[in-house]
Amino acid sequence: MKTAPNDGTAVLLLIVDGEHPLQDENPSVSIGSFGVEGGPESDPTWHFAGWSWHHDCYCRGAGEPRGWLPLPSTAAATVDATK
Repeated sequence: MKTAPNDGTAVLLLIVDGEHPLQDENPSVSIGSFGVEGGPESDPTWHFAGWSWHHDCYCRGAGEPRGWLPLPSTAAATVDATK
Protein backbone atom coordinates (compact mmCIF):
# COMPACT_ATOMS: atom_id res chain seq x y z
CA MET A 1 0.00 0.00 0.00
CA LYS A 2 3.06 2.23 0.24
CA THR A 3 2.98 2.74 -3.54
CA ALA A 4 -0.77 3.46 -3.80
CA PRO A 5 -1.79 6.99 -4.80
CA ASN A 6 -2.78 9.17 -1.85
CA ASP A 7 -4.35 12.06 -3.78
CA GLY A 8 -7.95 10.86 -4.05
CA THR A 9 -7.36 8.80 -7.22
CA ALA A 10 -9.79 5.87 -7.48
CA VAL A 11 -8.14 2.43 -7.55
CA LEU A 12 -9.06 -1.24 -7.19
CA LEU A 13 -8.45 -2.42 -3.63
CA LEU A 14 -7.98 -5.85 -2.06
CA ILE A 15 -9.77 -5.66 1.31
CA VAL A 16 -9.42 -8.06 4.25
CA ASP A 17 -11.52 -8.37 7.39
CA GLY A 18 -14.28 -6.26 5.90
CA GLU A 19 -17.49 -5.63 7.80
CA HIS A 20 -19.38 -4.93 4.55
CA PRO A 21 -17.68 -6.92 1.75
CA LEU A 22 -19.00 -6.69 -1.79
CA GLN A 23 -18.98 -10.48 -1.94
CA ASP A 24 -19.20 -13.34 0.55
CA GLU A 25 -15.47 -14.00 0.48
CA ASN A 26 -12.52 -12.70 2.43
CA PRO A 27 -10.52 -11.02 0.96
CA SER A 28 -12.80 -9.02 -1.32
CA VAL A 29 -12.21 -6.50 -4.11
CA SER A 30 -13.66 -2.99 -4.13
CA ILE A 31 -13.12 0.45 -5.63
CA GLY A 32 -11.85 3.18 -3.34
CA SER A 33 -9.48 6.08 -2.77
CA PHE A 34 -7.35 7.66 -0.08
CA GLY A 35 -8.12 11.03 1.46
CA VAL A 36 -11.35 11.75 -0.40
CA GLU A 37 -12.96 14.00 2.22
CA GLY A 38 -10.90 17.17 2.37
CA GLY A 39 -7.70 15.74 0.93
CA PRO A 40 -5.07 13.39 2.34
CA GLU A 41 -3.88 15.91 4.95
CA SER A 42 -7.28 16.27 6.64
CA ASP A 43 -8.58 12.74 5.88
CA PRO A 44 -5.65 10.27 5.99
CA THR A 45 -7.80 7.15 5.51
CA TRP A 46 -9.00 4.82 2.78
CA HIS A 47 -12.65 4.93 1.73
CA PHE A 48 -14.19 2.19 -0.40
CA ALA A 49 -17.51 0.70 -1.44
CA GLY A 50 -19.12 -2.08 0.56
CA TRP A 51 -22.43 -3.90 0.50
CA SER A 52 -24.97 -4.00 3.32
CA TRP A 53 -26.49 -7.48 3.13
CA HIS A 54 -29.00 -6.44 5.80
CA HIS A 55 -30.29 -3.39 3.88
CA ASP A 56 -29.47 -4.74 0.39
CA CYS A 57 -27.64 -1.61 -0.75
CA TYR A 58 -24.18 -0.12 -1.23
CA CYS A 59 -22.54 1.50 1.79
CA ARG A 60 -19.10 2.60 2.95
CA GLY A 61 -16.96 -0.50 3.30
CA ALA A 62 -15.01 -1.46 6.39
CA GLY A 63 -11.78 -3.41 6.56
CA GLU A 64 -8.13 -2.99 5.73
CA PRO A 65 -6.77 -2.49 2.19
CA ARG A 66 -3.86 -4.89 1.61
CA GLY A 67 -3.24 -4.42 -2.11
CA TRP A 68 -4.17 -2.17 -4.99
CA LEU A 69 -4.22 -1.92 -8.78
CA PRO A 70 -4.98 1.05 -11.03
CA LEU A 71 -8.45 1.11 -12.56
CA PRO A 72 -8.53 -0.29 -16.10
CA SER A 73 -8.41 2.30 -18.84
CA THR A 74 -11.64 3.07 -20.66
CA ALA A 75 -9.71 4.34 -23.69
CA ALA A 76 -9.91 0.94 -25.41
CA ALA A 77 -13.62 0.49 -24.68
CA THR A 78 -16.01 0.91 -27.57
CA VAL A 79 -19.74 1.44 -27.60
CA ASP A 80 -21.92 -0.21 -30.24
CA ALA A 81 -24.58 2.46 -30.88
CA THR A 82 -26.65 0.05 -32.97
CA LYS A 83 -27.69 -2.00 -29.92
